[in-house]
Amino acid sequence: MIKSKSETDIPDGYISSVNGSLIHIKGIENVIKLHDLIKISKHNILGEVIQIYSDYVVAQCFENTINLRIHDKVEGLNRALSMELAPGLLGNIFDGIQRPLQKAFELFKGGGLKRGLEIPSLSRTTEWHFLPLRKVKEKVSSGDVIGTVQETQFLSHKIMVPPGISGELTHIAEEGNFTIIDDIFQIKDGKEEKTFSMLQKWPIIKSRPFKERNLPNKPLITGMRVIDLLFPITKGGTCGVPGGFGTGKTVIQQSLAKWCDADVIVFIGCGERGNEISDVLKQFTEIIDPKTGRPLLDRIVLIANTSNMPVSAREASIFSGVT
Repeated sequence: MIKSKSETDIPDGYISSVNGSLIHIKGIENVIKLHDLIKISKHNILGEVIQIYSDYVVAQCFENTINLRIHDKVEGLNRALSMELAPGLLGNIFDGIQRPLQKAFELFKGGGLKRGLEIPSLSRTTEWHFLPLRKVKEKVSSGDVIGTVQETQFLSHKIMVPPGISGELTHIAEEGNFTIIDDIFQIKDGKEEKTFSMLQKWPIIKSRPFKERNLPNKPLITGMRVIDLLFPITKGGTCGVPGGFGTGKTVIQQSLAKWCDADVIVFIGCGERGNEISDVLKQFTEIIDPKTGRPLLDRIVLIANTSNMPVSAREASIFSGVT
């Protein structure tokens, strides 16, 4: 969600130049940070600061800049673009800045995406059944599992202590139904007590911390015999599929998502044609997962930025998916 002016405490700036999706902004160059978000107030358009000079900053907008004018007011939001991480991600389709496209479609039946649209990424009203695994007065630290939520019939979502937090557990909710913004547990860190919900926000430009990195030692069964035999992939590894236009890269990507033996799939359609994304969504809805007997979409997070979107939005979709 976009923070209010009182929360950011950054003076307003104004547009001094517009060049495609790039805008020059004056008035905030001494207080803004690289990769911070800005918002053009009149149109509610978000952008990211990519360069800072002594007398202006350059920001790249995530949407088209038609009808922007010199001296339009710009607000600094004092935060980087962040992903909302909580139960409710699976089975959803988002754009590169994590706006839920299904919700947008319900608002605009014509199928268009209104510029400046602001919708919470994850539902604030859906309730999830929380099962606590810790007790009051236990010592906990970053990454410890506090409880679980059965997000789908076959996938349990672990609720963990956020990075950089440790101390004594002073409160934990009893088993029951809660939304992702309800207070679930409280930790005393020194003299300070902090309250947490199921929802965590993480900047897409910042790597997620980890305790240790295990070397891949198991094959990923892709469901395509030619790949499994000649070009095997490891679980936890990476692979590339180079090729020119129309050579089948997207088909291989879709087949991996459909048939490989992974528990969760994050499918990023970056710069794809609109009809390809439409076909993917239709197929994922119709195909039945042999493991669960449910539609394949139930264990997929789909992030879609088509080729007609600005470069900055397409780039953001990659980082959003990795996060």
